[in-house]
Amino acid sequence: MCRFLAYSGVPVFLEDFVASPCHSLIHQS
Repeated sequence: MCRFLAYSGVPVFLEDFVASPCHSLIHQS
């Protein structure tokens, strides 16, 4: 899902902003 948002054309700064919660969810699962 997170990668999908990144590849959809989300700016890099937004990608970095979303990356932290995404990685946290990955570690939890």
